[in-house]
Amino acid sequence: MSALWSLGVIESLGHIGLGVKFNIHYSLVLVVLSDALVLRIYHVLIQKIKLEYFRRVTAVGYSCVFFGWIAILKFCAI
Repeated sequence: MSALWSLGVIESLGHIGLGVKFNIHYSLVLVVLSDALVLRIYHVLIQKIKLEYFRRVTAVGYSCVFFGWIAILKFCAI
């Protein structure tokens, strides 16, 4: 996404409603939702499946947001 931003792709999508505000808004939504989903999965693994290993596991990264953007851009292109 930073590559798209630095190339000016994000700004150029403004004419179809996918400009800077859209990018910032949905990036924040995707960060929150992906973190909530990971925490929920860890909770299920710890509480239901009794995998105590996941009490010490941390998840850091932007890949969930990146793949969420792939889905958003795919559906917007249809």
